[in-house]
Amino acid sequence: MLLTQLTERLQKQNDQCEKILSAHQESFDSLLQTQKEQFDNSLLEKENKQTLQLKECQGESQKHASELLEEKQKEFDQVSNTQKELYQKMLREEKDGMREELTKERKEMDAYSKKITHKVLRRRENLSQRKN
Repeated sequence: MLLTQLTERLQKQNDQCEKILSAHQESFDSLLQTQKEQFDNSLLEKENKQTLQLKECQGESQKHASELLEEKQKEFDQVSNTQKELYQKMLREEKDGMREELTKERKEMDAYSKKITHKVLRRRENLSQRKN
């Protein structure tokens, strides 16, 4: 009988221990689930923050790239305008040089024409004096 009582007592204690263990297990599972959810939420928040930061960086990069492109376009336009001006100046100088050359040739031709005309007039005069 003593053995039976001891067995029953042990069985009761065992049942109580199992109840306590089961309660602790449920509490632990609940706590674990809560922490998992908090961790997941925290990760989601971090991911959202990083995504937002990435978008901001991309926006800044795009803005910077646009500014750089605009600056380079201005430089290109300035160089292009300078080249046009230099080319036009060169054409004007070349034109002016050709004008000077033509003017010089005209003067030479005029001088030659006057010389020839003078010779012709002198010959006519000489011929007319000879006839007389």
